[in-house]
Amino acid sequence: MNSLSGKFSSALSRSSSMLSFNHNSPIGGDPASKAKYRQILARGGYVGGLANDGNTCFMNSVLQCLASSNELVEFLESYSTNVENASKKVPFSIALAELLEKLNSKHGTKTPTYKTKTLLKVMKDGPNKHLFLGYNQEDAQEFYQSVMKQVEKEYTSRNTPTDKSSKEKPAEKKNEKVQDKFVDYREGMMTGLDKLGELGNVHIPAIQIDPSFPDAQNKMYPLKLVTPVDGLQCERIGCVRCGEMGGIRYSVISGLGLNLPSLTKASYTLTELLDDWIQEEIIDDVECNRCGLTEICAMLKENIVKYKEKNANVG
Repeated sequence: MNSLSGKFSSALSRSSSMLSFNHNSPIGGDPASKAKYRQILARGGYVGGLANDGNTCFMNSVLQCLASSNELVEFLESYSTNVENASKKVPFSIALAELLEKLNSKHGTKTPTYKTKTLLKVMKDGPNKHLFLGYNQEDAQEFYQSVMKQVEKEYTSRNTPTDKSSKEKPAEKKNEKVQDKFVDYREGMMTGLDKLGELGNVHIPAIQIDPSFPDAQNKMYPLKLVTPVDGLQCERIGCVRCGEMGGIRYSVISGLGLNLPSLTKASYTLTELLDDWIQEEIIDDVECNRCGLTEICAMLKENIVKYKEKNANVG
């Protein structure tokens, strides 16, 4: 958790140093304010803003957060700049990188405002135009997921070979099971948290997913982390009656939706929301195999006893 918190703090380094002051008279206060203001100007001054085109606060807040991530900005630049025909191959990534670069530029005492029209023009499945003129707020989480989905798609298409060698890898089958993706363990595989922050395939021990799989202790399950905001989520179903536990199910996610437990408190910490997110959840109408087999066994034993008693009375 400490490692994750450290990366989160680092990702916010672009905007956290640029505090808001009354720039009409920024040094009219105490000496501490003057020193802080001079420090902010030395680091670049004010951050750029985004124009609100009717009802786009939800969208602007997401874009400002993305601009504060050093890792994401560097990731976008790594495959969207100095590439031949990049505007045709990764137009959305280019537009996003350019907008984030504008927001992060050194503006000094100026407070410029930028528009998002260029970005939205090349964004597939983006917010509908009528929303900008209406009174309904779009879901920020939905917009964020749409942005990252398109970023991942363009990055993957940009880095996927188009020659004959690409045909050597068979296409994924629609009905392919998790077990079909198990691979043999090899030295140097990215596993656990030993290479936290790196992208590529992270490998999960197959024995955690399906302990009954043949030679599971020597097998691994690969999951690909594409963008800097990707991570792994795992869940496990267990019976509250007998304690039987199923295999762990892993999936790649690019964000967490944390709910406010209630409105009884004025504020919540991120730790509190995460603690609430990992709480056990009761799932109704799910049958436990062990409980089912135990009940069948008990019923069969009872029938055997009755059968023996019946035959004994007949004799």
